[in-house]
Amino acid sequence: MDLGSAKPVSSISSWSFNQNDNRGRQLVTIYGSNAETDPGWNVKDAKKFTPLGSIDTASLTAAPFTAASLRAPSGQSLGTCRWIAWETSPVNPTAENTAWQEFHVETAR
Repeated sequence: MDLGSAKPVSSISSWSFNQNDNRGRQLVTIYGSNAETDPGWNVKDAKKFTPLGSIDTASLTAAPFTAASLRAPSGQSLGTCRWIAWETSPVNPTAENTAWQEFHVETAR
C-alpha cells in the first residue's frame, strides 16, 4: 500500500472472511518502508523494509469474520512509512492463504 508520502503510522488493521470454514485465520507479518520510490516486493530486504509486527489469530474461536490490528501506544507510532506490505502465510492444510476482505492504515494526525 502506498501512503503517498512518509507518515507516522499509528495502526494497521485487517479483516478476513472464514471462507469455506478454513480461511478466516490471519497469519501475517506487516512491513513498512519509507523509500521514496516503490521498494518492490522483497520484504526480507532489510535496506528497504522494516518489520512492524506479526499477527496470528489461531488462538481465537473461528467466526465468520475476523478483525485484527497492530496499534502503537497512545502518542507513538509503529514507524514512519510510505509503503506498507503484508506477507501472508498459508492458514490451512491445503496451503491456502487468508481470505482477506479489507486493509486499513491509520496515520498520526
